[in-house]
Amino acid sequence: MALQQGPLARWFRVADLVLHTTPGPVAPRLRQAGLDEARRLFDEQSARARLARKRQTTEQWLRQVVPAPEPTPVVEPDPVGEGEAVVEPVEILDSRMQNQQEGQRNG
Repeated sequence: MALQQGPLARWFRVADLVLHTTPGPVAPRLRQAGLDEARRLFDEQSARARLARKRQTTEQWLRQVVPAPEPTPVVEPDPVGEGEAVVEPVEILDSRMQNQQEGQRNG
């Protein structure tokens, strides 16, 4: 967040309140608000952001999501020795997925 003022804005006691967010089609900005109102909004939004960061105890948003691997088919020979082989899917978990699942169980 930022309060921005140029020389004319200071003269007329107005300011722009800019909220910095992820890049995208929307750029939140309040233009030429009264200086007192802009400061009040800045302080209120700062307090909300501090409270939200305090409530968030883990940094889960940093964790990368790893897609689950596809089951690998295992070909077993026909026990009778006639006909076609039996194919059954077997789930294989790599070490990253096992660590991720353990982390979710442990909280």
